[in-house]
Amino acid sequence: MYILVDLTIREAELIDANDTHRFHVAAAHGESLETVASVLADRDIGYVDDADPDDEHVWISADAVRAMAEGLTKPGWELHFDKLLADAKKHGWLNDDGTHIHAHLEWVDVDGV
Repeated sequence: MYILVDLTIREAELIDANDTHRFHVAAAHGESLETVASVLADRDIGYVDDADPDDEHVWISADAVRAMAEGLTKPGWELHFDKLLADAKKHGWLNDDGTHIHAHLEWVDVDGV
């Protein structure tokens, strides 16, 4: 699953919610980390760590993912998402209090959209 951030319309949506084996954030229609940060903050989805502006990762709220997944997932999704969080913790991809996932940020080229 991933979160698609559309920089043109300043929206974000959860894509492939049932695929809990991988997680990242994709930004479409531009390459502005500042705009990604703004959209994530405005939607209360997550944030960009200003400590390393060259780092192409963002922090995504686990609760926001759960909220975005409502109505999109199969029964048992929550158990699979909890496993994703446990694996993320094991690899050091959760913040100290376990509320945010450190997700890779990909810049996607979207032709004709």
